[in-house]
Amino acid sequence: MTPIAEYEKDIKKRNITSILLSGGCSQDGDVPIDSHIETIKNLKQKGYKLNSHIGLMNKENI
Repeated sequence: MTPIAEYEKDIKKRNITSILLSGGCSQDGDVPIDSHIETIKNLKQKGYKLNSHIGLMNKENI
C-alpha cells in the first residue's frame, strides 16, 4: 500500500489509471478520509478512476 502522501510519484512510474481508497477503520466502522479530501479531489480532476472501500459513513462525512 502506498501512503497517500507518496501517491503521485508511484502512479506516474507505474502508468496507473484507477485507485483503490481503503484503510483502517475507526471505532464507528468508517475509514476517516476527511483530512485527504483535497488529495482525492485532485486525483479525480486528473482523470483517475476511484474505487472506495470506506465503510459506513456518517451523513456529515459524505
